[in-house]
Amino acid sequence: PSGGTSYNRPIQEALYLVSQVKKADIILLTDGSCSVSSDLIKKVEEGRKDYGLRLFTILIGGVDTNVDGISDAVISVENLDDETSLRNLAKIMKGSRR
Repeated sequence: PSGGTSYNRPIQEALYLVSQVKKADIILLTDGSCSVSSDLIKKVEEGRKDYGLRLFTILIGGVDTNVDGISDAVISVENLDDETSLRNLAKIMKGSRR
């Protein structure tokens, strides 16, 4: 196997939940490479338009540009004890419009 994580199923499940409540946020935690299908990108965009979805990614260590296409913002942290980065994410989320 080539490694990496497929986000398709977990994000599709989250999109289903968002469709039930409207205007929800998804926070994706990842520690590395992922694969994001073009179909998933389209579904996330539809969720933004139809349900007011926002998707934020916390990247724990490493660099991952694959989530840029689906995320409203990506915050990189070395570990989850990185208070400054997590506070920055909270500010971004608060200021992000639906």
